[in-house]
Amino acid sequence: MSEEMEERTTKELIQTLGEYFERCYQGLLQSFDEGTTDEDGNLYADYEFHARQLIRAVFAYIEEVTFSVKVTAAVDCMQRSIEISPQERYIAIEVDYELNEKGEVVERPARIKLPRSHLTNTF
Repeated sequence: MSEEMEERTTKELIQTLGEYFERCYQGLLQSFDEGTTDEDGNLYADYEFHARQLIRAVFAYIEEVTFSVKVTAAVDCMQRSIEISPQERYIAIEVDYELNEKGEVVERPARIKLPRSHLTNTF
């Protein structure tokens, strides 16, 4: 696949995710509009589905943009002859390699883990 095709595909995916976010947001607003408000100003609406969809859309968008930035940075470094290690390239594109049962090297999605110290400090 050409680099131009990969960039266009990434751009289209980001645009699609942005459009999906907008649809989810509009659905949430519509559920608020269809709800009722009591005399104290409390809103009663069936919004849980739309709220969950909106949160999923936000995280999908963030994940795709982050991935795109990592790949773009790695490609930019290589094009400018800025040395990055094979490990940095593999992490940027979230790829890892292992041996299969036949002793062949196969590509698989990377399992990137956060250091334990980051996990325990957030809770």
